[in-house]
Amino acid sequence: AVRWTPQVTQIQGSGGDAVIGLLDMTVVGDPDVANNITSAAGYNTNLGGHGTGVASLMVAAHDGSGLMGLAPNASVVAYNPFDQTGTASWEDVRSGITALRANGASVINMSLGIPGWTLHGDWKAALDGLASDTVFVIAAGNTGGAQTTDVEWNFTENPALLVVGSVGLDGEISDFSNRPGTACLLDNGVCTPGNELYNRFLVAPGELILVSDGEGGVIRRSGTSFAAPLVTGAVALLHDRWPWLEQHPQESADIILKSARDLGAPGVDEVYGWGMLDIAASQSPLSFDALTFKEYRNGEVIDRSATQIKAGGLQTTWEADGVFFKLYEQVGETYRDFAVPMSSNLVGQKSSVTGSEEYFQSYITSRLTGWISGASKVLETA
Repeated sequence: AVRWTPQVTQIQGSGGDAVIGLLDMTVVGDPDVANNITSAAGYNTNLGGHGTGVASLMVAAHDGSGLMGLAPNASVVAYNPFDQTGTASWEDVRSGITALRANGASVINMSLGIPGWTLHGDWKAALDGLASDTVFVIAAGNTGGAQTTDVEWNFTENPALLVVGSVGLDGEISDFSNRPGTACLLDNGVCTPGNELYNRFLVAPGELILVSDGEGGVIRRSGTSFAAPLVTGAVALLHDRWPWLEQHPQESADIILKSARDLGAPGVDEVYGWGMLDIAASQSPLSFDALTFKEYRNGEVIDRSATQIKAGGLQTTWEADGVFFKLYEQVGETYRDFAVPMSSNLVGQKSSVTGSEEYFQSYITSRLTGWISGASKVLETA
């Protein structure tokens, strides 16, 4: 549903250079995630394995047992804000966020919230002063409502925020999932176009999701709690392949939103926001038309424009000549680079043309050839 394959994870680095923050119940004793937990603080409550289930979707090992996480080599720094009653105060939430950022988390998964709210107004105070270098992923909640109450927001710091709802097997919004509705993030009491909550909202599968149960087995669970970590895992893959994006949280969030697959009413809407998380698309250029190209052929490097590449069409000599393209994409105040093979001989190989030894991004090849030929291709090979 989110167009992910294990090969995409492997090619992008499996999260090996990423640090994920987990604000959730204690993660203990589960072999699928135990090796990824590098620090843990907060309370010691472990109610029903919720934290382990969330963590498993992000980092469970690709070892042929249990399930596979999106970023299995990522480090997880964990903080449990839930006391023995199973509830968390905003003070504990803020303490947790502070601790996770201090331990190097560039993206923090927060599968918790206030019943009846998609985004409660007190998130502002919890995030004030903490937003400069972190992507915050928040589960939308499970009371099935559309938010109509506006929320006063701090646009001076303006956290890079992704609010995640749930869809079912049919791609329809889950009955239990909260929606962004007509709510707006207010700037000194004013709702400016573009600041609607739905502009920070997307969806991912959240029904009957297979997760670790916290006792060495697996179980199926439902809830936006289990949609959110799929988004967090996608951000971790971005920060692994392009580590400088860690210093650009807003651009990281924008990539996830703008690569989402539109659902519901055309465009960004009050139910699905930007639409369905699309992991392969998030790890690919947002628009080939806006790229700068370098063609590598038999040791020669040739600068090309997007117009030249498209006008030249698909070349039969690319296979024999071992051609690949290095692509540059401007994203806000930063960039991404890609190494895309046009010869099958390069699939599964590594290159240093992007500045470090990285796999050729073969899952992008069919997208690029589809763009060149004028076809619409979204299925990827790896």
